[in-house]
Parts: sequence; structure tokens; C-alpha cells
Amino acid sequence: MAYVLDFDVMAFIVSSITLLMYSVQKQISTRQNILFMFILICSVISSLAGVVSSLAINNLPDSNFLFTYITTMLFYINHNSIPICIFSYVLALTGRYPKRFLIRSLLCIPYFFSFLLILTNPFTRFVFFISEEGAYCKSWGLNILYASAVLYLSAIIFLLVFKKVRIAESIKYSVYICILIPAIAIIIQKNIPSIVLESFAGSICFLFIFMAIQNKKFSIDPQTKFYTPEVFSFLINERIEKENRFYVIVVRSPDIAVLQELFDYTRYSALLSLFSSKVQSICKNTFEIFSLEEGLFAIIPKKNVPKSSIGNTALEMVHQLEKIWTIETVQIEITIQVTILQYPLDFLSFREITERIDLLSRFTRKIGNRHIFYGKDIQSNDIRYKTEIVAQLQDIFRQGTLQLRYQPIYDSDLKQYFALEVSLFIANRENRQIRQHDIYKTALETGQSKRLSTMMFKQALWWFVKEKLFSLGIKKIQLKLQESQCIDSSWAEEILTMCRDCSFEPENLCLLVSESILSFNESAFYKNIEILKQAGINFAIDGFGTDYSNMEMIIKSPIDGIKLDKELVHESFSSIKGKQLLKGTLSMFNKLSYKIFAEGIETKEQNDYVIESGCSCLQGFYICRPSPADDVLSHLKMIMLSSS
Repeated sequence: MAYVLDFDVMAFIVSSITLLMYSVQKQISTRQNILFMFILICSVISSLAGVVSSLAINNLPDSNFLFTYITTMLFYINHNSIPICIFSYVLALTGRYPKRFLIRSLLCIPYFFSFLLILTNPFTRFVFFISEEGAYCKSWGLNILYASAVLYLSAIIFLLVFKKVRIAESIKYSVYICILIPAIAIIIQKNIPSIVLESFAGSICFLFIFMAIQNKKFSIDPQTKFYTPEVFSFLINERIEKENRFYVIVVRSPDIAVLQELFDYTRYSALLSLFSSKVQSICKNTFEIFSLEEGLFAIIPKKNVPKSSIGNTALEMVHQLEKIWTIETVQIEITIQVTILQYPLDFLSFREITERIDLLSRFTRKIGNRHIFYGKDIQSNDIRYKTEIVAQLQDIFRQGTLQLRYQPIYDSDLKQYFALEVSLFIANRENRQIRQHDIYKTALETGQSKRLSTMMFKQALWWFVKEKLFSLGIKKIQLKLQESQCIDSSWAEEILTMCRDCSFEPENLCLLVSESILSFNESAFYKNIEILKQAGINFAIDGFGTDYSNMEMIIKSPIDGIKLDKELVHESFSSIKGKQLLKGTLSMFNKLSYKIFAEGIETKEQNDYVIESGCSCLQGFYICRPSPADDVLSHLKMIMLSSS
């Protein structure tokens, strides 16, 4: 029987091309990548040996018996190695690769047994032999080789079907296809022995894996040319499995994420290309670099290096990256935050390091003259607290709705509620309210502040219109303006667009601003304030008295009102001088024609004294507590009915 060589030749060509393409692309030395490389090498050698041995067998008895024997054994040895390599590859791909050497050895028993059969074949003739007449003959041991291959392929199916594995459904189905193709080839080959399809089917599968799973577009970020977060997770898990100490340098630039929204694609790409090239030049060939998200990078040494080398590299990152970058005619100053994390001191699992990277790197700040930070710089309680806030925010964005609280503001002159201040309610695990300051700070540091504020504005404005609060005596709704909403030069138009979308009259809106916002890009900010004021929107300083106040800036700013912080009100009642100071402050702002609001009114004494001192707009628990929308609405309707 003569073998048809066409499919083996095609298998060699396809395997060689796949190996070449895989070799030239940028790869990281993970177990998964090493195993795939080994699979391709075995496939190339197996297909080449298959072509040569088939030629030799076809020419028997004229061919050299020893040459035929050696090439055929070489084919079986490499061909028999492919199933165990594929099984190990899938284990690495799914994160199920065993840590213990004993477990790995036990899994290799079928392979070792079949390998032993091939190796002893010249003496036992278990797999094949060449008869005295010069004919190639298969033996019963060949069925054991097939059984070994079927066992490993069945183990892969069992792993994917019955075990929880951390791979995408698309990858799982790709593996199924790569098992199905050789199975069909074996069935055809059993029925038509002269057609050798196994190597060809394998080469097609490996090309498919290369394109669907090992393709560099899934491992290399197209903009930075750094490795993706998926590759980062593989490498971290492998390093942790080895249980050797290693370091991770986290480099974060909050400015890059902001510039992505402000720049057009060309300028942003040019900036990112320059930035990435500089990072690459600092790391050289000593480190692997990963792009985790916009402006967030992780750097891991390829080999164990001393701590001093890690520190020097981190410091060089700060010195060379934190500078003014020129993009065409634009100059941008980029700030850098660098954190060094160490295994096992700062994390023990991939989940813990992602928690550190997502939170620690975002909340680090310059302490004195220090530029480099470590895991110990943020206490674990702080991380857990902020982790909880981040999780709550993610739930909010997923659900698309907020729990808002509305606190009525009372006008003692009109003797009625005339405004509502809107606040965000988020509870922790103990169902205790998380402070507003912590929510907004965490949202700002995680890049979610503008999104959160926009949701809050739209929901509050829509509710005001829907429930016709104006008819219930509520003339104003107060919302806090966040810094993140004022980055764009046309942020005033965004506010007006939200009003139009909700059919909300702008004159019913009062925006609360902090003193820090007033100093934020002063000329552009004041220009937007004037645009909104012309539309009827009022502005008030929020939390006056919480810090050192710049009276000159407040007086020059185009705001309409002052909101005294509750701490100022409370502290004023601790002494006679405090009361006099409060009275003098109210008198001063009244003379300057500001509308004054007093927060934190919790007792009748405070209520009466503040009114007597010249402030008629009162807010606090003594007046009314912040409540859900339905409760506030019922309260307002009840007051309206009782007064009619």
C-alpha cells in the first residue's frame, strides 16, 4: 500500500509558516506561550518526518531499512508528544496547570508509557516493524498510542465542560473545534489507510489556535505596543505559582486618561507613542511592560533583580516622564505616580494585586519629597473602604439609577420650604451612609466623577419636572457642581443641554460650587458661569467656613449666594465670641447683597439665633432631614393641603 504524501507535505508547509509567524511576533515567556511553541516545533518535525518516512516506506524494499526505521520512529515520537503538549497548553490556558511536580508526573504517565513503547520498538516490534520481505507493518501497540491521544483529548473536554475555568466562551469553542478536526481526520484515515490526514489536521488546528487564541492582537496593545491586561494576569499567576519574590512597578498618569477625551485621535496617538517609547527606553530589555488601561502601566522584571535596581528604575520613570511634552504646537505637562509592589509582602494572589493596582495606585499622593510609594503607604482598612465605594459605584452604573436624598430648605420670611438640596445616598455593608465627600473623592480618583454627577443631575431635574414641584412651592433645586464637570471649555452648554433634555427651566436651578472650583481655570470658568447666569441659573459657595477662605476671590466671583457650613454654625455656639463671629459674618454678606443659607440647624436655639442674626434660609435636621423622593413629595403635598 502506497501512502498519499500530499497532505503531509501541506502539513509541513502550514506548520512551518505558523511557527515562523509565531516566532517573529512579540511574545512573553509564559507557560502557555512556551507550550504552544513546543507544539508547533513537534508539529513541524512530525510532518517533515512523516513525509520522509512515507517516501521511504513507499520505496520499500529498495529503501534503506535503518533510515526508514529512524525516520518512522522520529515521526511517532514527535506525533505522540503533541497530545500531552496540547493538554498541558489547555491547562495553562485555563489556569489549571498543577503546581506540584507529583501531580504533573502522574498526568504524564500515559505519555511516558506510549513513549516507552516507541523507544523500545526496535526490540519489541510493539508499534511497527518491517518484514523480511521489506513491507511496512503496523502492530497492536499503535492502538495504545491512539488510546493515549484519545485519553488526553477527552481530559480536555472534561476540563472545559465539567470544571469552572477562567476563559472566554469564544476560546472554549475554539478548543472544541481543534479537538473535532483531528477526530474526523482519524476516522477518515481508519477507513482509507492510504490517506495520512493526522498531521494535516493538526497543522490546521494549530494555525487556527494561532489566529484565534495566540494572535498578538489579543496580547499586544495596538497603541502602546505593550502587553495587554490578559497577558499580565497570566504572568502574575505564573510568578505567584513559583512562590519566588518579585516586584511590580505601577506607573500611573491621571493626565493621559483626561487627555484622551480632550485631544483628537491624531494628537492623542502621537502623545501615547512618545510616552510609550520613553517607557520602553527606560526599561530596555530588562522588564516586561503592560498597558492595563488608559494611563495605567505595570512593569515586571524578566528575571530576579535587586531591590535597588527596581527603585532606580522607578525613580528614572518619575524623572524622565514627569515633564512637559510637546505635541505639534501644544505643550502638555504630565504628572506621574509610581508605586512599587512586592510579592508576597503586598499581595498574595492576582485578585489582591489587581485590588492594589486599581486602588493603591489611584490614591497615592506626594508625601513630602517622596516620589516613589509602596504598598504600605495605604492602610488595608482604607483600601477595603474605598474598594467598597468603588464596588457600589460600579453597581450604580450597571443599574443606571441612583438613590438620591432631598433636603428641604426653609425660608423664615416666606414661612415655607422654597428649595431642595440634592445629595447621593450610598450605604455600606452595615447599612450606614457613606459620607458624600468620600463618594465624590473616590469617583474623582477613579475617573467616574463626571459620569456620576451627570446621572445625578438628570435624575434630579427629571424628577422635579415630573412631580411638578414648582406647584408645591419649591422654586429652586440645589445641586453640587463637581470639578470634573468643568474640565471642558463648553461645560455650561452641557448643563443647559441637560436642562433642555429634562424640560427643566434653568431659573429653577442653583449650582453649589466649592472655593477650589472658583480658582480652577478662572477666566474660562467665570465665562461659563456668566453664560449660565444669563440663562437664569444661580450659584452659591458651598461649605463656607470649612477652610481658610479667600474673601477677595469670593467677592470678585460672579456668585449669588453663600452657604455656611454646618461646622461653622455648630462651632459658633460653643462660645459667646463664636456667636458674635457668626453674627458678624452674616452681617457682612448681607451688606454685600449675597443670599445666605445656613446648614446644620439642629436645635431651636440655633434656628432662632441664625434668624435673629440676619439669615432667613435655613437647612438642617431641625427643619427637615434628607429623605427619599417619595417621602419628600408626600411631606410637601401634606403641607400644601394643610395650608389650603
